[in-house]
Amino acid sequence: MYYNFYVYLIVLAVISPIASYCRQKVLNNLSVSQEIIYTSIILLVVYCIREILNNKKILSNVNKEGKKYLLINGLLAAFGLYLGGIILTKENVLKYKTIQKPVYTIVLLIIGVCIYKEKITIVTLIGVMLLLFGIFLIEKSKK
Repeated sequence: MYYNFYVYLIVLAVISPIASYCRQKVLNNLSVSQEIIYTSIILLVVYCIREILNNKKILSNVNKEGKKYLLINGLLAAFGLYLGGIILTKENVLKYKTIQKPVYTIVLLIIGVCIYKEKITIVTLIGVMLLLFGIFLIEKSKK
């Protein structure tokens, strides 16, 4: 399969706000928990069909450490979906999606420095300052 980081990134950038808008519309009629259940069922069916069509085992052998990380990943995904759903019921999609990525980037940088001992350069600091300034401008324009 052809892979190009930037093409995939652009496709995800297009899909993400559309999916969030659709999710916000769905949450007008369903609770966050119900929406997560329906979405999870759809994901399960689609990916099971994909695995069956590719002649792969649906449940392959996963070692003990892998199971631990799968459990953590599943719990974090569930918590993230729930919190994202709550935000979408309270805020508009544009505000959520425009502020989400810069905040994620800043938090990732903090985690990288504190836990993974990444080095901060002047270019990184300028980038973070621009992100913070962008968030400030977005918030200011909403008022």
